[in-house]
Formats: sequence, C-alpha cells, structure tokens
Amino acid sequence: MQSAAEREIGKFIISLRHGLYGHDRAVLAGLALSLVPIPPANLVGILLTSLNLLLLATGRLPRREAFLLGISISALGIYCFVWVSLLHFAITHDLPIFSFPKILHRWMEQQLNGSGSAIQAAWTPVT
Repeated sequence: MQSAAEREIGKFIISLRHGLYGHDRAVLAGLALSLVPIPPANLVGILLTSLNLLLLATGRLPRREAFLLGISISALGIYCFVWVSLLHFAITHDLPIFSFPKILHRWMEQQLNGSGSAIQAAWTPVT
C-alpha cells in the first residue's frame, strides 16, 4: 500500500512528464544544458538556445516555448557571470592554475634569448 506522500510524488512526476511531452526536444535539450554549471555544456546550451530563439522570432517555434527559453537565457546569464567572475578573480590574484602558461613563457624566452641555440635557430627566419 502506498503512502499519501508516494501518491502525491507519483502524480507530480506523471504531470511533469506529460508537461514535458508537449515541448520541443531542442528547447528541452537547450534548457538542460543551460542548467549544467560546466562551461562546455553551457556553450552548447547557448548555441541551442540561440537557435531556438531565432526559430521563435521567425515563427517556426510555438510561442509557448518562450517561457522555457527565458529560463534557459536566465540560467546562462547567471553561469556566465559566475564563470567570468571566477576567471577574473583567478587572474587578478595570480592563482596557481594560471602559473603553467607563465612558466612556459619564461622558459621559451630563456631558450630563445640564450642557451637554446637549436630552438633559436628554428625560430629565426631563413634569408
């Protein structure tokens, strides 16, 4: 025998599933990728959402999809702000995740300026 909470949760899940069946799959995929807080997934979410907004503007997508596209754009805006803020903080505070390019740059300068004659010869133009 099911408890009242199990029945209500089951009803909610069924109504959610039936509500999702009425929406375009590309809109749902863009929304799902927009809610993932990882930048590569957000990039694909931005591309899908932009395509869906273009389709909505041209009238090829029903107007009922506008709400989900608005949620997607809002989530993407928040995540872009968060990632740009974190990147700015990491760069301005010289965090170790950005030390490898600096070390590589210093090593290349040392090789080109003096001790690395083979590398220097490879980088000098042939006349």
